[in-house]
Amino acid sequence: MQKKYKLMLIFSGIMALSVLFANIDLFIGEQQQMQQQAEPLPGNYAECMAGYGIEPSVVFVYSRYCPHCRSMIPIIKELEQEGYSIYSAEGSEQTELIQTCFSPLLSGYVPQFICPMTGSETTGEMSKEELKKFIESCS
Repeated sequence: MQKKYKLMLIFSGIMALSVLFANIDLFIGEQQQMQQQAEPLPGNYAECMAGYGIEPSVVFVYSRYCPHCRSMIPIIKELEQEGYSIYSAEGSEQTELIQTCFSPLLSGYVPQFICPMTGSETTGEMSKEELKKFIESCS
């Protein structure tokens, strides 16, 4: 009698696990589908930014605690004075806008430069000339 009870218990456990794994696969599939629907399509990054009333040629994602980011700020200011349109987004302050419009492009590293028109991005400290070339490729 005990052997039959143990077999029934094992069988019930196996059935419960198979139902659990089947539901996890469904849940993960639904989550991925929802995430894909929420992400802007390539080319819609600029439209997403326009929805916030912002139309830059490049988005500069940075952290005030990042030394590489701080070294880029004077270059950004120079380029803005030369007429380039750059939207500076400090990670902790503009999180909603950046996550909503650019989540598929975010590398998790700063400084990061994103081109809303093409969906291209580059990460890391660079010279003024390199950044100018990237910005001009976004137009």
